[in-house]
Amino acid sequence: YNSSKKQSEIKHVYLNDAKKLRPDLSGD
Repeated sequence: YNSSKKQSEIKHVYLNDAKKLRPDLSGD
């Protein structure tokens, strides 16, 4: 995961999972 593009993609997926697991963090 040295490529910044890969890292941003992983971060995006991680944030989406976090919102699913913790809907209170999504701000909705």
